[in-house]
Amino acid sequence: RILPWRKEILKGLLGADVIGFHTSEYVDHFISAAKEILNLEVSGNHLRLVDRQVQVDHYPLGVDLSELSKPYAGESPAADDLRRVKAEHPELKFLLSVDRLDYTKGLARKLLAYEYLLDNNPELRGKLMLIQIAPPSRGDVPAYHEFRRQLDEHVGRINGKFATPAYQPIFYLTRSFHPQEIYQIYKDVDVMLVTPVRDGMNLVAKEFIASRDDNDGVLVLSEFAGASSELHEALMVNPYDINQMAKVFQNAVEMPKPERQSRMAALRERVVNFQTSTWAENILKQIRSMPETLHKQNFADPRSLAAEIAGKKKPLKIALDYDGTLFPIVRVAATAIPDHDLRQIIRDLALVSDLNIVSGRPMHELRSWFAGIGVKLHAEHGAVSDEEGLRPSVTTAETQTFDRLSAAVHLIAKKFPGTRVERKLFSCCFHYRNAEEHDGLEASEAFKTLVKNEFPMLEVMSGKKAVEARFPHLHKGIVVKRLSEDGVESCLVAIGDDRTDEDMFEAVPETGFSVVVGGHPSHARFRLRDSEDVRALLQELGKILSLAQEPRDSREFPMKQGLR
Repeated sequence: RILPWRKEILKGLLGADVIGFHTSEYVDHFISAAKEILNLEVSGNHLRLVDRQVQVDHYPLGVDLSELSKPYAGESPAADDLRRVKAEHPELKFLLSVDRLDYTKGLARKLLAYEYLLDNNPELRGKLMLIQIAPPSRGDVPAYHEFRRQLDEHVGRINGKFATPAYQPIFYLTRSFHPQEIYQIYKDVDVMLVTPVRDGMNLVAKEFIASRDDNDGVLVLSEFAGASSELHEALMVNPYDINQMAKVFQNAVEMPKPERQSRMAALRERVVNFQTSTWAENILKQIRSMPETLHKQNFADPRSLAAEIAGKKKPLKIALDYDGTLFPIVRVAATAIPDHDLRQIIRDLALVSDLNIVSGRPMHELRSWFAGIGVKLHAEHGAVSDEEGLRPSVTTAETQTFDRLSAAVHLIAKKFPGTRVERKLFSCCFHYRNAEEHDGLEASEAFKTLVKNEFPMLEVMSGKKAVEARFPHLHKGIVVKRLSEDGVESCLVAIGDDRTDEDMFEAVPETGFSVVVGGHPSHARFRLRDSEDVRALLQELGKILSLAQEPRDSREFPMKQGLR
């Protein structure tokens, strides 16, 4: 999330239909990032894009045992030396670490933990040998030269402190090894140390387990390696805690054989039965199981749709939702303020059509944004209008109902951080966009249960991270129905993105145009991808109509006289 180009990276990855990560933790982080940064809808392990769904799941990588276990044909002096020393010094316990020379691998901290172990346990001196294999990487980067110098100093200091004429505590190798050569070394050590400060998976841990067909050996594994989510029988360490690492190293070399064998048998059952081929097949199986359509939708071209609407050659009556239609959905509703370009598009289109904005927002907000530019405003899903004929009557009893509901819902909101209650004149809306996913779902269910049990006269509408209770006779379709029944022959257009806009679509006659924004199920006849497409449609429509006709008589729209 710290990257300045994070949106571009996320959008690029979401070009795939299936995205796989090593661990479920990484899946959760990715889904959280997509939700927070791109404001995507989440359903389980699926991310809903405008035109399709993307599945995100974890597919932990395995090892290729058939390739690793092949006999190594080349010379292996390190493996030969290890076998010789083991034969000459049966009292020695061998610890092995195989890490690329990289700061993420935790080499310095591991060496400090090993030094601490020998410092505080004199009886172990002369009985432990650490074989550190660290092939160089990024040799052209100065910082890595400095990192290698520091490691050389650590190794030199530890060997100088504890070495004797017959004993060297660290055997330090900085050359590359063939995988099959290291595979042979795995078999002859007592403890494997895999202690990165951060690692996506770390297959070295799994390769060590795969090599131990004797069901012996101990794996010490960093809790910050991806493999730790699978290899639970390993001894886990926090690589940032030097003292704890040293203690675990000691436990590993002193572990009784029955416990070693029990742990390794469980680890091998998991690793040997889940190799690279299984990993690849699982991913391919998932891809093959997905529907061919992948929930893809056909979206109209905004300019082509504008030409089709204008081609009706009839006066236009247009009903537009605001949030998610004219302006993209944002996490903080107060920031969804129309920009200059949007206001200009609305101003131009209002000159050549009967333009209406039908929103769930309160009237004072709509007036502060659009007053004086010729557009008719209908707030609270059409319950409040700046035209008297379009305002339904609401009784005192109905208002009191919402007062009681609002008070009860505030009690729910107090239990779930990130939720809020919006009390409107003729409805009560519960928002949970800023809550954790689990909390949001639980809170919305609590809202629905409350309405069902205590306010059965109300209906609940589920929107985008919001649920709203209203009386069934208060909805956006009222506005569209009135527009279509005023006795003037016209072409009616309704554009919206939410469940509350379905009432508008149902009220549009067959000769009109109902347009939904997004890829979710809808009764609308046409689809646009997003609010940018809506703006493109309206802008093109305004241009076509302004060229085809003069604005209608100012007596019909008296506010527009001064705008020509």
